[in-house]
Amino acid sequence: MVSGSDNAFSRLERGELTLSQFVPVFEREVCGVARSKGVELKSGFSALELFRKINNNYQPCVEMLEAATRVKQRGLKTCIVTNNWIDDIFSVSLAFPSEMFDCILESSKLGMRKPDPDIYRLACVRLGVSPHEVVFLDDLGVNLKSARKLGISTIKVSDPSTAVKELETVLGLKLTRSSKL
Repeated sequence: MVSGSDNAFSRLERGELTLSQFVPVFEREVCGVARSKGVELKSGFSALELFRKINNNYQPCVEMLEAATRVKQRGLKTCIVTNNWIDDIFSVSLAFPSEMFDCILESSKLGMRKPDPDIYRLACVRLGVSPHEVVFLDDLGVNLKSARKLGISTIKVSDPSTAVKELETVLGLKLTRSSKL
């Protein structure tokens, strides 16, 4: 498997490959890595089945969406920065309610993906803010590290309830019904 930003998954998320183009490339990469480690995969490995499971199990985190709504209601700007792909197989929409956000940056439409610092810079430009005015939440440390290097405050989302409480503290705002700020 190709490492870094040249692997099939990175290319998929930058929109360089559609899902149907990605599947055989990814399967070759995975099988190549397995062989290089002395492991032979079952003949039934299917990247397509993996994505079918991802699509079937995707549910937006209601708690995070509610917090974003309350942040926006308080007059602060909101933005989604998402690594996604061009789904030409399942045609499942993972769209976010656009009225809830001031901007939505999708990796597959922009040709860049998290953790590329340019995607965070673009978010700041689109929102008309500087990095030190931004709080970025993500579940992957590598994405947070890249944003933090630009001066963006970051919150790791391991547990949505905990992340929302941390966001409340950073913003000094009550975002949940049970909060006592």
